[in-house]
Amino acid sequence: MDILTFTGTLAAGALGKIIADFLYPIIHTAGESFKDKVFRMVAQKLKDISPEKIVAPEPYVVVPVLQALSYSFNEEHLRDLYASLLVKSMTEDTRWEVHPSYIEVIKQMSPFDARFFKNFFAKSRSGDMYDIVISKDDKTTHHFERYMLTEDDPFLLSLTLFSLERLGLIYGHNLYQPVLIPEGKKEERRSQIFASGFPQKLAGRKLTIDDIDVTPLPFGITYYGELFYKTCCE
Repeated sequence: MDILTFTGTLAAGALGKIIADFLYPIIHTAGESFKDKVFRMVAQKLKDISPEKIVAPEPYVVVPVLQALSYSFNEEHLRDLYASLLVKSMTEDTRWEVHPSYIEVIKQMSPFDARFFKNFFAKSRSGDMYDIVISKDDKTTHHFERYMLTEDDPFLLSLTLFSLERLGLIYGHNLYQPVLIPEGKKEERRSQIFASGFPQKLAGRKLTIDDIDVTPLPFGITYYGELFYKTCCE
């Protein structure tokens, strides 16, 4: 797709010409299919923005974003983060919110990381995860960190919570200074974890449980995470 084809067939008028003018010089050497997908994606997200508010994105933002999209476009949750970041960088009122570090954050996220972060924090800015000590009748123990009461694979979610914390998007309560809760409340959480299917989920990984000890670990979104969410998820 060349610049005239795009302008004439996709978004005839100001929007199509502006997008093509700003993006074509950067993306013109890419494959036709990729160019078409990017142009359509950007046009869809900018359709409600006044043409006067659309500006040229900074090269230090748009170039690495397009490079990353070239190998992650088929991953919906990652693509959406990159798309929102790119469009914010092309909008006069929000371009100042875009930081190049966000690109590196997305590069280090799995599709599951992106889905969990966007969906969970759309509903709440904090939650509870649990440090669980699994004990067996033979007196052996297994330490399972970062469990949540969800339908997700506990191993995958544990890795995601550690990764999001490492990226600075969420904070977790210090594992070695756990929150103290009344024994009755602790027993209630223990029952909830059993009821959530935790033993069955571990059975699939060849781990069995005879008893567990539960320590709650509150977590939430950091200020950096809030800024990232506003730019890449909204």
